[in-house]
Amino acid sequence: MARSGIINMDSRAAESWQNVERLSSRTEGLTRKLNEIAAAASESLDQRAELDEEVKNFLRSHVDTVQELEILLLLQREPERKWSVDQVYGVIQSSVSSVNQRLDKLAAHQLLQREESETATYQIAPNAGTPVREMIERVGRVYAERRVSVVEFIYSKVPDAV
Repeated sequence: MARSGIINMDSRAAESWQNVERLSSRTEGLTRKLNEIAAAASESLDQRAELDEEVKNFLRSHVDTVQELEILLLLQREPERKWSVDQVYGVIQSSVSSVNQRLDKLAAHQLLQREESETATYQIAPNAGTPVREMIERVGRVYAERRVSVVEFIYSKVPDAV
């Protein structure tokens, strides 16, 4: 009888130990998942971080839509390249007329240079000074790091009074 009691206690101890190992494994999985959630939340907060005043001023003065910003940043990546409307459309995938309007607006703001040949081409304005080019690059970095904040700012701007 004493021996069967020891065997029962050993089997209960082994069973308990298995339960502890299963719980430990689940806890590790939950801890990993919680860490992933915390990292995603932190990244989301970073995406919503406040923009500095120089970036806001640039966006306020020159950019009315995310499409305009993406076109400007596309052309900034290859400042020597001359882009046709169709080439920009091929990357942006909006509508040809919308891309054309955005390119013309950015040229009117002297951020792009429009050159007439068989078809109009656009490139980052060579006469745009270093500070302007650096600001475009800076806005691009901020957009990459805090996309949500930039998009919210662009669409929260008060439209010009008519």
